[in-house]
Amino acid sequence: MDEVIDLFESSYNKYGDEIIAKRYKLSEGIYIRFNESNVNYFSLADLEANPKMYRWFAIREISSNVISTNKAVDVKKQIVSNNYLTLFTRSDKLNKTFMRINDYYDIFNDKNATRIKEYLIKNWEKFTLIIDPNQKVKVKFFYNTGVKTYKQQECKYLVNKVFMNKYNEMEGKGVPASFINMNAKKPYLEHKTRSCKAPTYVDSNRAIIIQKFKQFLESIVQQHKYIYILHDQDFMDNLATIYPEQPCYMVALGRDKRTGDCYIMDYESLPGEIYNPIKIENQLRSSEWSESEQKYITVEQIIFKTRTELEKYLDNIFSNKLIISYMENDIKINDNQLKNNIMKIQSACYNYFKKGEGEFANIIKRIDIDMVKYLLRMGYYRKAQNMMNLTLSYKEGEGVNEGR
Repeated sequence: MDEVIDLFESSYNKYGDEIIAKRYKLSEGIYIRFNESNVNYFSLADLEANPKMYRWFAIREISSNVISTNKAVDVKKQIVSNNYLTLFTRSDKLNKTFMRINDYYDIFNDKNATRIKEYLIKNWEKFTLIIDPNQKVKVKFFYNTGVKTYKQQECKYLVNKVFMNKYNEMEGKGVPASFINMNAKKPYLEHKTRSCKAPTYVDSNRAIIIQKFKQFLESIVQQHKYIYILHDQDFMDNLATIYPEQPCYMVALGRDKRTGDCYIMDYESLPGEIYNPIKIENQLRSSEWSESEQKYITVEQIIFKTRTELEKYLDNIFSNKLIISYMENDIKINDNQLKNNIMKIQSACYNYFKKGEGEFANIIKRIDIDMVKYLLRMGYYRKAQNMMNLTLSYKEGEGVNEGR
């Protein structure tokens, strides 16, 4: 994905974390902004009603999150922030957190960290007096200082604690991602026959850009599963989430069911195939719901002006189970007949609708009359009519305007 990361780096150098903050979602919890002279408490609802304050916390939280609890600064993992400017914990762990403050802040070996530590210890009871431990919500302390200081501390965490620890560092370079990080428990990642033992390595700037790109994808996957990145993409702009029919890179995103982490399910460079509207003759005189007239109407011809329209039409025939099955090896559908019909076209639909590859006719020919019979047996008569219209339109000699 070097091409996409290069594009992202160009935008990141221009906008910084604003690219991520634009889409970043704060989680439910209690947000505390403090310094030696002032303390303010905010709920998520408070911040959502105050965009300026929401951004204040979001841009700093982006720089303060640990990559994972396995990469926590606090070895006991009671505190899950990565710098001395923040302290992230939970309301039901406040007592245990208090016991960890000394050790956590001493790790940073910084006079400012010592000053903040002493202030927190002295005022801890006052800070936490209004927090209900039975709520079991996230509690996040933020020291009130500039973004630049937060960025400096984040870089120290990423470079020194993750990418260039004693197992990964080689001639000023380190591994490019935390998930291929080496440590004492993973010696099998080492190259035994090369002078550089790290499996792959980059300089610290590249490592940080890769981590920032991962954060960017984390902010995207909350709302979208597919994104399309143009060859001249400005990442501050909204990304396409349907195939744009011009040269681009497609990234399909997923979430790990165990950890919740975002990961890339598929990636491909696409040439930009143009879609021509598809026309289906309504030979069975089936009726369709009209939003404008608020009733079912019968039309002579159904025209699908976009891939998305056609995809939704087909997905409706398949009881809205088709689109969600695209990247699933084991489709979670109890109806075996429906499942078998989906499996026949799963890959072809994914390639056609998400990548612009193949012909729609080949999709219909794979299911043909089998799906019609299934729908009739289930009593889905309107869906059976729609499926039959598709089938008849693609019979030899019927003549249909095929769109790529």
